[in-house]
Amino acid sequence: MIKARKSAGLIREELVVAMETSQSAVARMESGRTLPSGSTLKRFARATGTRLRITFEPVRPRDRTSVRSRSAERGNGSAGRRQAGLKEKA
Repeated sequence: MIKARKSAGLIREELVVAMETSQSAVARMESGRTLPSGSTLKRFARATGTRLRITFEPVRPRDRTSVRSRSAERGNGSAGRRQAGLKEKA
């Protein structure tokens, strides 16, 4: 976010005015201490003259397996729910 702001030639105070938000809110976003909402990201994109693009891209098969196995290890899968005595979701 800092890179986009600086590329737009804005100092933080100018971004605050353009986004109609507080300086502390911008500081939290830029530092990564908070996750901005979709509407906040849209305002940021508009203020910096950038395009907001959120995509969902396919995961490589190898990565899917590792996600499933990590979920099972934590007991988040159906087997983990059965072991914990929890009912399956319908």
